[in-house]
Amino acid sequence: LQFGAFEFLEVTKKFIDNFENKILYVMEAFEKCKYEDASTVLNEITIDDENEATVRILRGNILYATHHQWRAVCEYEIAYNLYLKTSTKFLHLPALRCAQWYLHEIKNITKARRYFHYCCKNFATFNSWNGFGVVNLMEASYKRAESCFLQANQIYNNSGENWLNLALVNCKLGHFGIALECYMAAKSCGDADTK
Repeated sequence: LQFGAFEFLEVTKKFIDNFENKILYVMEAFEKCKYEDASTVLNEITIDDENEATVRILRGNILYATHHQWRAVCEYEIAYNLYLKTSTKFLHLPALRCAQWYLHEIKNITKARRYFHYCCKNFATFNSWNGFGVVNLMEASYKRAESCFLQANQIYNNSGENWLNLALVNCKLGHFGIALECYMAAKSCGDADTK
């Protein structure tokens, strides 16, 4: 206290008074897992048309990190819809989190499809192609599912789960020789479900 902690606090408050600095502070606090601090500063920001999407994504990230996935997805969805009104792409990670939430937790295939399709179209990662393949498999769109799982394999071909899904799709399509090859590839990846 004798070394000017209160003066430092006042300088810090002035520093984080404008939007950009508050956002930087929130991001830094988030990276240091100081979620309560990040949330406090984020709640001080007045939301307007220009910053709402950014604030909602950051709030969603904090909620997701603190295991409030449903509330995080709600924030992400609002941000996603705001991004649709602009030419800017919505961020991959929040879109993928929404897709996986709807697929695995809520079992809402329509919404999962929407987000996985968006991710594949704009970012094309292994997880987005694999998830999109699972959605197509659940909808019995086997040719599309096969295409998605093959795309996922082009990005990363050491996933036993993806190979098993590819084996299942090929069984559904009547391609039993290819299905066996996919199953053997899954087994070589060390997937526990193949034993």
